[in-house]
Amino acid sequence: MVDEQLHSDLKAICGSLPDSTDVLKMYPKDSFFNIFWQQQMQAAAKKDARMMRWHPLMIRWCLSLRHKSSGAYEALRDSGCLKLPSQRTLRDYTHYIEAKCGFSVEVDFMLQKAAKVESCPERDKCTILLLDEMYIREDLVYNKHSGEMVGFTNLGSINNHLADFEKSVVSGHDSSPSLAKTMAVFMVRGLFTSLQFPYVHFACTNLCGDQMYDPLWEAIWRIENCGLKVLGVTLDGASVNRSLVKLHQSPSDPIPYRTKNPFSGDNRYLYFFSDVPHLVKTVRNCFMSSRRSLWCKGKNIWWSHVKKFYNEDSSAGMGLRMVPKLKYEHLHISSFSAMRVDLAAQVLSESVSQALHLTGGDEASETAHFIGLMDKFFDALNVHNFSHGARVLKPFQMPYTSRTDFRLKWLKEDFLGYLKAWKASVEQRIELTKTEQNLMLLSAETQLGLEMTCMSFLELVPYLFSMPDVQSFLSQRLCQDPLERFFGLQRQRGGVHENPNVVEFAKNTQALRVVKSVCKSSSLGNCRRGPVELANMDELCEPLPKRRRTSGKRSDHATSRQLTSSALEQTETSNGTTTLVSSNASHDNSLTVTCAPVMENELIMGSALYRAMHALLEDDTRLLSTNASVAIHKMAESACQWISAHPNESKSMETTVSSMLQKCMPKSRSIKQHQMWSRYHKLRISPEYVGAWKTFLDNLETVHTATFSPMVYQYVGHFMFKEMVKSHYAVHTSTNADCGLTCPEMYALRYSAGYVPRALKKKLERCKSKKYLLNCLDDMLTSDDAVQCDSTDWIDCIDRGGLTFVNSLTFEVFIAMELEIRSQLQGCKPVNFLTDIAPTVKNNEDVLFFWSMLSSNWDEESSTALFQMVVDLWLTVRGYSYTSAWIEKYKVSQKKSTQKSKGIRKQL
Repeated sequence: MVDEQLHSDLKAICGSLPDSTDVLKMYPKDSFFNIFWQQQMQAAAKKDARMMRWHPLMIRWCLSLRHKSSGAYEALRDSGCLKLPSQRTLRDYTHYIEAKCGFSVEVDFMLQKAAKVESCPERDKCTILLLDEMYIREDLVYNKHSGEMVGFTNLGSINNHLADFEKSVVSGHDSSPSLAKTMAVFMVRGLFTSLQFPYVHFACTNLCGDQMYDPLWEAIWRIENCGLKVLGVTLDGASVNRSLVKLHQSPSDPIPYRTKNPFSGDNRYLYFFSDVPHLVKTVRNCFMSSRRSLWCKGKNIWWSHVKKFYNEDSSAGMGLRMVPKLKYEHLHISSFSAMRVDLAAQVLSESVSQALHLTGGDEASETAHFIGLMDKFFDALNVHNFSHGARVLKPFQMPYTSRTDFRLKWLKEDFLGYLKAWKASVEQRIELTKTEQNLMLLSAETQLGLEMTCMSFLELVPYLFSMPDVQSFLSQRLCQDPLERFFGLQRQRGGVHENPNVVEFAKNTQALRVVKSVCKSSSLGNCRRGPVELANMDELCEPLPKRRRTSGKRSDHATSRQLTSSALEQTETSNGTTTLVSSNASHDNSLTVTCAPVMENELIMGSALYRAMHALLEDDTRLLSTNASVAIHKMAESACQWISAHPNESKSMETTVSSMLQKCMPKSRSIKQHQMWSRYHKLRISPEYVGAWKTFLDNLETVHTATFSPMVYQYVGHFMFKEMVKSHYAVHTSTNADCGLTCPEMYALRYSAGYVPRALKKKLERCKSKKYLLNCLDDMLTSDDAVQCDSTDWIDCIDRGGLTFVNSLTFEVFIAMELEIRSQLQGCKPVNFLTDIAPTVKNNEDVLFFWSMLSSNWDEESSTALFQMVVDLWLTVRGYSYTSAWIEKYKVSQKKSTQKSKGIRKQL
């Protein structure tokens, strides 16, 4: 409630304002202030808050407030000063699809809408992928809607399979799955638009470069399928990322800076970039390292030169300094300040370079030259504004306007030439060992990042300006700043406890996709904040999809399936084929895809080629309404029909492809994933592999060269290769035959079994259509003359009069269910309680036998309905309890807690 003093103040302020209509005239019609005032007046006039329809911009703004602090948002709403939607309403917007790790066609639809693929020009389809990791909190959470235990590592089916195989080889037996410690995130960023879309994330731990190969190229395949073009990938200098880049190295390129994009029909390259702000920090770290003594062409490049100048410049202490920005923090780096880009960029700046030239003499001339080069490099690859370069009179910060820009020549001849000459001058000192020579250079990782980024940039810029309507380009679009801001918003949501767990990360990601640019990053972050947060009002005012509320409880997973199926209508034809019609399809394009009927021929069904084509035909990307997606699935349909009609010819093609793929596999069952994926990538872009597939697809009667798409054979070949890998690295799981119940577990089972009928009774009493089941529930409980047994001793001790007791037959049903659940929980793979365990429990002979005896006096409809409810509820109970037990066992084995704690930044 508002106190008396605040009430009088608000009344005085409102009384001094003009009429509400005059207030609206004070702001532009489409401005946020105008929309906000209109919404407040409408909400105040509603007698029932449920009648209010909130503007999309208001929803996004409220979500951004709640993201800062749920408690503060609720306090502001309860104060009565402002009319704001409830948090339940906001949840309907952020939870309209299932928040989970991995790829999702619903997210593909969101990406298409955010990028405006259907209406944008060709240049606006150019994007780049940003890839980085964020530390998260180890935890395990049971999702009752999907039946999954969320928190384990999950990098896709093929990586999960290889991880299980590696564990079985190393330990000699099945081992438990690993909890995720980091989250690998792919973000799609537009090169000419404001698109910054967190596309997909994967829970992982101890990530390796070869593990990222499959997710990376599946992401590119799906993004290209959405109608966008992926021209590059930006990563930091972590060893994982360097290993990933080296997988794509061509023998003709000494520096792994590019690779052929196997999904492009125009032989387009995919370029690799090392994040420039990270490079500047690593250069500064090498420069200041006490282990290194940088030397070039007979002169030293020493950190002490900068320290000496700082001491002389600030010795008087009167405030008149040559370089006032250079402070103590720039020269004395702590663990936390080492992560700050501004400290590194201000040391390696033009002002410091000129000051050393002027005051350092010949001794510091090479240090000054080196700092000047790094300043120009950072400016050239960090152009973020159209006017900033002209305002500060720095030509290297001007936007690129031509494919022959002078900075491209400078990067190629001056900067790369300097690095090459530096290395050559050090190698000429033959009196030094190789280790001593390396300490006179930048680290090999830093030098690789500089050369890779420059070479990729030198080829990407001319390619961009060869496209129509490209008049300017900002090089800062290649940096990872949006992804770093995204991580900052993730940590911001947790408050003091910075690191979220897997479930919290997924939910935050879905909310941030809805909020878009309304949510401001922290002013204390490591990235530059955008000049205008609410720039694109038309995009922010577009209607938001919302989860529909139903009378009964509905899971996010079910809603997600409804949204997916609503985008596709299925019709059955007379010949047994299924026609899929996209509801988003325009009338101008032919967007109808016909799925080939399932063939009964054993030769066809056993064909890996047919299985791969059929998997492409049933892939969820068929729901996308882009021309590329439609052409792909039409070609897959034609291929399935041709394979059915020509099994011998298709077998010959399958043999040819399989023999090529087999050469990528290691000769033994040793785990050499890096070598395997490297061979496979070289194969998939080789002329022999591409030519074999093109010849096969050109033979199809209904497919012509005009509709030929490499995305078809790349998907099919990749599917076949993954099947081959799983067969080569087969995992044999073992089960523990000892699944009996101990005496304490029998006590706990008797206690828990009584909860199920009691909870179902409360639920059925609220549901009028199922009240007829209440009598059946009564038959599951004990009577006064029930026979006591040992398993009731525990509940007899703790019962204060409120516990529910089940009879002997009901208890036998629960014992049978528990034994079946235990048999399914043996092994190392994570188990889904709904898809993996529920069918086996419902079909278990002992469970059905004891249930038939219990329900002998019920009608069949009541017995079936109540059986489904009992099993589903018991699986939910066991899902939560097993998850809790697993995490407790993990904490004991690791001797650490998984409770929330302060993040590393707060500790520092």
